[in-house]
Amino acid sequence: MLASVKILAEAFKRTVKSLVVLTPAILVVGGVAGGIMWYANAWAGENIMTLRGFIKSVADLLGQDYNPYSPITSQTVLIYGYVLSQPFYLLWGCLAYPLLDAMSIYCWRKNGRGELPGLSGAVNFALGRYRKMVGPHAAAFITITLGMIIIVPGVLFGLQYAFVDAITATDDRSQAPLKRSQKLTAGRRGRIALSWIPYALWYVPYQIIFLQEAWQAPTMWQAIAWGVLDMALLAVMEMAMYGFYEQRIEDAKSARAQRKVLEGTGPDTDETDVQESMAPEDPTDIQEATDVTAGRDRPVDEINEAPESDGESEEA
Repeated sequence: MLASVKILAEAFKRTVKSLVVLTPAILVVGGVAGGIMWYANAWAGENIMTLRGFIKSVADLLGQDYNPYSPITSQTVLIYGYVLSQPFYLLWGCLAYPLLDAMSIYCWRKNGRGELPGLSGAVNFALGRYRKMVGPHAAAFITITLGMIIIVPGVLFGLQYAFVDAITATDDRSQAPLKRSQKLTAGRRGRIALSWIPYALWYVPYQIIFLQEAWQAPTMWQAIAWGVLDMALLAVMEMAMYGFYEQRIEDAKSARAQRKVLEGTGPDTDETDVQESMAPEDPTDIQEATDVTAGRDRPVDEINEAPESDGESEEA
């Protein structure tokens, strides 16, 4: 538990130090997410009978009974709005969240080196890594979101895929980021779960409140504000996940070095092995050599993490 608290506290501190860089992305990504929820609720309230007629038609085709004239309550409208918003929310989460996640990782690494991150560097890094990140992120995000419909599967998927963004942002050699994340989180999911408790204490009550009658028609700005706050907390959690990932890689390299010593080979006798076990070069360095606007991205082989075969038995 102490390890989880330390990493979470460090993530919060680095997020605060990086707010100047992260705030524009938080405002845009979180604001749009909140706006999607508000608009879906407003549209559902205005067109609920049309929606019920459509559901009735589908039910008839499936041979199911459905009464479109049952009483309409505020909770009914909110549930319709929530269901309507989910496809758009999923699409936005798949396409936009990787940008904020990459910027958060950039800021974590820069702060770890004692340097202040810059907005242009963070944006360039995020754009340069976007193509690599968006596919695996979308697969993990959709799986987790659908799993959260019945809670437990979503939580389990979330723990298994906690390192997907970290891997795709810093490891070009990994051809299966989701499987690699499952492997690297094994033995650490308890600590990762503990670190998510503060966010759950915010998110679960927020969702319950949102479905109460008092929240039937929040203003657009209220919804946007909640979306921005939620995204700021997710930026903290993204940094924390990268902190766990960084710790996992360091532990694996340390265990491998110790194994070599015990085998009598010594850590410096095989130059290839040494090169493979070296700490990855800071991925934030690549942004200096990336001309995103011209579409020229320098290869990032130098930032590869520990090889895919590593990490099965060296759990800390």
